[in-house]
Amino acid sequence: MTVTEIKSKDGYQQLIKNYKLVIINAYVSWAGPSITISPHFEKLSNQMPYNPKKLVFAKLNIDELPDLADEIGVQSVPTFFVYRDGVKKETILMPSPERLKKMVIACIDQANEPE
Repeated sequence: MTVTEIKSKDGYQQLIKNYKLVIINAYVSWAGPSITISPHFEKLSNQMPYNPKKLVFAKLNIDELPDLADEIGVQSVPTFFVYRDGVKKETILMPSPERLKKMVIACIDQANEPE
């Protein structure tokens, strides 16, 4: 699966509304930590088996949507947000690749739970 680029506030709201689980990478294209972790996020989205009807990987360039970044609480980059059933459940600031993988695996396990 590919990582969905959030291009508007409406696009963000649609993702949160339409998927059981949403993982968002809030980043900037020029900062070292964002540049380092983003390929790991992309790789995990392609590597891990999950139900694409329940879970979506998304990214938000905060330079392009600063008002949305402020609204959802981005204070540093990269920041990862996990939404479940439309509610923000977790915020992780500047995770290591290992911590990011653990978070993604936990989300996939939740997405694969029977309804």
